[in-house]
Amino acid sequence: MKSINLQDKVVVVTGASGGMGAAMTREFARAGARVVLAARSQPVIEQLATELGGPGRALALPTDVADASSVEKMVEQTLSAFGRIDILVNNAGVGYFSPLRQVKLDRVRHVFDVNVIGLGRQSGCRAAHASQGDGHIINVLTCAGRIPIPFQGIYGASKPP
Repeated sequence: MKSINLQDKVVVVTGASGGMGAAMTREFARAGARVVLAARSQPVIEQLATELGGPGRALALPTDVADASSVEKMVEQTLSAFGRIDILVNNAGVGYFSPLRQVKLDRVRHVFDVNVIGLGRQSGCRAAHASQGDGHIINVLTCAGRIPIPFQGIYGASKPP
């Protein structure tokens, strides 16, 4: 596999406040990329942005992929700060883990709004990215759409097989 020079590339990671998202932003920053941490947990992403080099190297942008205006604002702020988006990592996701008969409909809607519709909402980011004529889009998936996992029926249903 061909390796990519990440020096000064602009990488946007949604769901950057924890788990794989935080780990990816650390790795991208370690490789020399300028990272945009997009997540709902503002204090967490601000602390991580400081850890990764602060202004000019890491930008924390509170973003809720379930809210179209929040995603649009994130794109605008990214382009204002860095002028482009070289890599977009669609990582944000949410799940409620309980027996299906106990899951309330509003939670089902929220899971699908983030995990399915939220991916489409990031189209503004994709459009900004695509207008450059090059770059990469990485969609983070899970095996939950193929392998049934107890108490994760709604989460699994929101993931493609």
